[in-house]
Amino acid sequence: MKTTASMTSKFPVTAVPAPRTPRAHGRGIFGSFFGTLLAWQERAEHRYRLAELDAHQLQDMGLKAEEVQRELHKPFWRA
Repeated sequence: MKTTASMTSKFPVTAVPAPRTPRAHGRGIFGSFFGTLLAWQERAEHRYRLAELDAHQLQDMGLKAEEVQRELHKPFWRA
C-alpha cells in the first residue's frame, strides 16, 4: 500500500470541538435556567449586531442577504 504525505504526518488530525454555551452559575434548575437566559441574550445581541452590518460587510463575511434575513427573523430562543 502506498502512503501519502498526509498519512505519514506525525501530527494526528483532530476534530474541532463544538462551540460551548455560556456556563451556568450554580447547579440544578436555577443554574440551567440562568445558562438558558444567557444563551438567549447572547443570541439576541448577535442578531442585533448582524442587522447593523451593511451589504459590503456581509459580502466580506460570505453571507447572503437571504441567509441574513432568515436569521434576523428567528425568535431569540431558536438557535
